[in-house]
Amino acid sequence: MSRYTTKNIGGSVITDNGQKTVMQNRELSAMTVLSGALVAKKSTEGHLHHSNEEVYIFSEGKGELYLRYPDEGQGEIDNIVTVDSGSVVLVEKSVFHRIKNTGDYMLRWISVYNGIRREVTI
Repeated sequence: MSRYTTKNIGGSVITDNGQKTVMQNRELSAMTVLSGALVAKKSTEGHLHHSNEEVYIFSEGKGELYLRYPDEGQGEIDNIVTVDSGSVVLVEKSVFHRIKNTGDYMLRWISVYNGIRREVTI
């Protein structure tokens, strides 16, 4: 058993572009555990998973999680969830999601999903 905190999930850096840093802990074989940090007033590119649900746990800062739900061929439904420290958002599979930091300080989160991470844009 390994014990971590919201400030350090262990693992290694997989993305660092000066605006966004993402780390991945690779200890689990059937789940992906990531932590992210996004500088003030910036957004991630966004992505979706066709076969994975994802849980976001926000630990610092203020922001928005933008969700675009498919609407059974009739178009798409957009939803914006306001988040801050302590917010937990559940993202269903096939829902496009993107994070925006609306605050003046770093926005930090942990995300967990079933399955092994593929190389995708976060």
